Amino acid sequence: MQLKVNGHALYNLPPPTQGLASLMILGLFSRLEVASAEGFDFVHAFGEATKCAFRVRDREIGDPAYMKCDPRTFLESSLLDQMAGSIDRGQAASWPEVGEMANSMVRGGG
Repeated sequence: MQLKVNGHALYNLPPPTQGLASLMILGLFSRLEVASAEGFDFVHAFGEATKCAFRVRDREIGDPAYMKCDPRTFLESSLLDQMAGSIDRGQAASWPEVGEMANSMVRGGG
């Protein structure tokens, strides 16, 4: 998979790896135009970009044989622009919800 950020081509592996999520994080973060790597703005923007990417990852990405959409769709400029525009620069969004934790405990009889 490929994404261009600031004139540079970034590459990562396709699903079922974390490649799409990492490219989305970098694409979203670049759109937030953080001026300095020091302080709140950097940490907040990177965290919020990560949450956006993880929401897509958790909802859409898995075994390619069963995916309903082309993962490259999520690297399109228009979608990344829209997602970055939805990030609140002054308020943290909640962490993406995860499914119920599985219970591997087995109770034997006998």
